[in-house]
Amino acid sequence: MDHSSLEHKLARVEERIKTLEKIVVISTETQAAVWKHIPAEFNKSRDIIFQLLEGSQDTTIPRQDTTITRYEDNPQSSVETSYGIKSFDDTSYSIEISDQARDEAEIEKMKAELLEQTEEMKAELLEKTKEIKAELLQKTEDYNRVQNLLQEERKKSRALVETLRDIQGNIRVLCRIRPPGKDTPEEDLVDFGPQEMGEYSSYWGKMTIPTTRTNFKGDVINDTPKTYDFERIFSSSDTNEDVFEHISDLVESSMDGQKIILLAYGQTGAGKTFTLNHAGQEDLRQDGVIPRSMFLIFETKDMQADEFEYTISVSIQEIYQDKTFDLLGAVEAGKRETEVRINSVRKRQLYSRADAEDVIETAMGYRVVSATDMNATSSRSHLILSFEIIRKSRRNAREIKTGVLNIVDLAGSERPNAMGLENNLRREGIIINKSLMSLTKLIHCIATGKPVVYDTELVRSLRPTLSRRTKVVMFIMISPLKKDQEVTFQTLEKGREASLAKMASADLSGRPTAGDTTSIRGGTTPRGTSSTRGNSPSRGTLSSRGSQGQGRGRR
Repeated sequence: MDHSSLEHKLARVEERIKTLEKIVVISTETQAAVWKHIPAEFNKSRDIIFQLLEGSQDTTIPRQDTTITRYEDNPQSSVETSYGIKSFDDTSYSIEISDQARDEAEIEKMKAELLEQTEEMKAELLEKTKEIKAELLQKTEDYNRVQNLLQEERKKSRALVETLRDIQGNIRVLCRIRPPGKDTPEEDLVDFGPQEMGEYSSYWGKMTIPTTRTNFKGDVINDTPKTYDFERIFSSSDTNEDVFEHISDLVESSMDGQKIILLAYGQTGAGKTFTLNHAGQEDLRQDGVIPRSMFLIFETKDMQADEFEYTISVSIQEIYQDKTFDLLGAVEAGKRETEVRINSVRKRQLYSRADAEDVIETAMGYRVVSATDMNATSSRSHLILSFEIIRKSRRNAREIKTGVLNIVDLAGSERPNAMGLENNLRREGIIINKSLMSLTKLIHCIATGKPVVYDTELVRSLRPTLSRRTKVVMFIMISPLKKDQEVTFQTLEKGREASLAKMASADLSGRPTAGDTTSIRGGTTPRGTSSTRGNSPSRGTLSSRGSQGQGRGRR
């Protein structure tokens, strides 16, 4: 029984006691008023009896059941009631008030009982409170113990995840085939061969494309198929949800202090922007990598709010014609500003997913696009979204980690003649291709630990993210159409080079290959090395081979 119910019961008992007291007082006063007049009635009766004994003839004998008048303090309101009196003792009449005493005794007894019950309930309540406090203390200790175990398990889980990522290597190459149009005839589609599983994967990872050639007689005959191996190949039936699930662990790594670069590479119209930035309003499965990353980052921030304090900021820069433009500055000014230095690009702190999506969507409106024969709104620039994530431990103020997530939507790889490019657009295409070749060299340097050649603005913009343990995901985006097969092979060859670069990073710990003394150190290269001079590539890089390889199944 709780304290409130006990007080309610005591109040009801006290009210009942007051009512009983009133009844006793009224009853006693009434009895006293009646008995005060009874002796006079007895005297009258005695006189009648004496007259009868003396034989008086004027005496009227009343009935056996006589009427006695009940006298009250107010004589005018007297009421006669028949009591059926048969005999009286005229010796003495005393007014007894034992009923009042009995009622008072009963009231006192009830008060004593209630007081005793109250004391018992107080003792019981005190004992129950002690039990609850002890139970609460035990549960608090259990909670703290579980929290400590959870922290240890999280550390182990992070260590295991990091080990897995080291095994996967610093370079991860994924291929995605753009879905064809609904009415595209089957004969217009490329045959990508059977969906063979990767060597260390349960997903489609090996692509074998049949090829043909014309012999000396002019006949078209089958040639050696071209084979490509990737970590995973996403078919035209896979969704953006499938793509993100495969790389979401790297987004989580950026929140643990890792440096991550996600690149989308491929020809114009191959679906790079769709994969990265699409917002699936009608089909949420088609939300792209960027909106899904924002959701995961802020969801993780909220879930770990008791453990960590996160500060998330973003910079958005565009590389156009080998010049850097600050799109956040364009948003503030309401127009595209002039070229800026890389280290002067603005940062903006983000407080929610909706805030992040609004900032990104607004900045995208200032990106340079142009119409080509391949795409009505072809991206003519490289877009770099750089998210800086600072994580501070609430338990240890000295534990601060800074992660970086760079999502790069590259301009489409170009074929100036096939795309109908002239004059300025043709020049744009040449610059784009040069920067993409520089990026290929960058990937090889990351894999092998060799010094990076910062020969284009694109590579220089990624410099702050580069470190020994930088993880790079390269999406190879290709068209399913036969008319695009030539550039598809060129794109796949670039993916092959990145895959071979991954194989070159044999050290599973993520450190540079043994014997490499000039490695990436916080994104810088030692002074005085030939790698920092001019635009000549380092010797031994795979990028010098370009798309000249015939793709004859080198594995």
